[in-house]
Amino acid sequence: MTETETIVVEETPEKAAESIATALDFLRGEADTAGLSEVRDLIQQASARARESGTPRSAAGLEDLCRAIARLPAEYREALVFRKVYRRSCAQIAGDCDVSVETAKLRVIVGFRLLRASL
Repeated sequence: MTETETIVVEETPEKAAESIATALDFLRGEADTAGLSEVRDLIQQASARARESGTPRSAAGLEDLCRAIARLPAEYREALVFRKVYRRSCAQIAGDCDVSVETAKLRVIVGFRLLRASL
């Protein structure tokens, strides 16, 4: 396969909903580990809704989440993306962003709070 080729996977709405729910389950666990119970509860509700709906409407919710993340101030967006997408530790985020570990932790926590408030 060349660099410019793209593999397209046909996915039913049910499979898409399950994929989204599985990703949300992972995020719920991460929020629980970080002690963010309010975020964990919201993610758990979203996961249940995704599994119940089994419709492309779940993708619209994911788009809303992506837009909300994009609207976050850069330092909070960056910290959340490093933590949740790249699964970097707060110590690694601190190094990446040239801030203290405590500042990195705070950015992740505040980022989640801002995200929740915007949704």
